[in-house]
Amino acid sequence: MRRLFIASHVLILYLSVTASGKPPGYPCLPPGVKATEVVTAKMVGSGPRGPVIKKVTVGQELRRLRARCLRGRLVDGTGKEIRFYRLTIAGDCFGVQPPDYEQRLAAQEREVTALKRRYRVIEMTCNPEGIPRP
Repeated sequence: MRRLFIASHVLILYLSVTASGKPPGYPCLPPGVKATEVVTAKMVGSGPRGPVIKKVTVGQELRRLRARCLRGRLVDGTGKEIRFYRLTIAGDCFGVQPPDYEQRLAAQEREVTALKRRYRVIEMTCNPEGIPRP
């Protein structure tokens, strides 16, 4: 009877993780962030089929940080809570920079710096394709 009880709880946990679309290792990923999303992408060369892009996903970055869920929070290997920040201003976000580019970039840098005082921040690129924009 006890085995049946344990098996049913394991099944319920598996189904809840599967239904949420989050990988079993990171059920505490924040809403709107998927393990398959690109964190960084850079062009590392060109090949016969076009540019060669090196991409790092959220899942790969979390493995690198030895992340885990601890009491419902996503933490790195040292126990520091992880936060995601979607960059909106960077050199590879725009083809032509907006007129207030410098002010927006400074504001974004202040936000990220403030977050980094308390959390491990994963900055997510605004250009997941990695191809430089003209």
